[in-house]
Amino acid sequence: MAITTLNNRSINRSDTASADQVWTATSATASDFQAGGGVNTPSFSVTLASAQSISSQTTTAVTWDTEAIDTDSAFASNIFTIPAGEGGKYFFGVNLNIVSANMTQAQIFLQSQDGTIKKQMFITDGTQDNHSESLTAVIDASAADTYGVYLWVSGAATVTAGTESSFHGFKLI
Repeated sequence: MAITTLNNRSINRSDTASADQVWTATSATASDFQAGGGVNTPSFSVTLASAQSISSQTTTAVTWDTEAIDTDSAFASNIFTIPAGEGGKYFFGVNLNIVSANMTQAQIFLQSQDGTIKKQMFITDGTQDNHSESLTAVIDASAADTYGVYLWVSGAATVTAGTESSFHGFKLI
């Protein structure tokens, strides 16, 4: 067993860390492997496998139909629910690919059970057919809070939320 001193702390060089450990000072003169800083869970990432039609002048929930990641089985029925004991700060991101002719305005909403948390509005001249719009937010969330994505449009009778769209989030360490 080889003992080395680094910055006045003893290091047992024969020790090895597991995947979730980091090197930590345990006293003024010693150090050891300890539990790491954590992971960004719960987390989720969902997409649209098929395009969704959205009617004009109607706030419509985006129907996410493909889960790429759902670490805590907390995403269901288009809503992410903060699991018990997992309150804290969360990062959420939304990207919507909107396909439309004649759309003049659209609004993306990130909503909780208490109402709108964040809104992104954009205005077009009605001549573009494809729009990729994003929204991000850092939210102080409590256990059992719910979050979903909604879209409102005007100018066109209907628009399509395309398959390149995604919604994701994770707990910040």
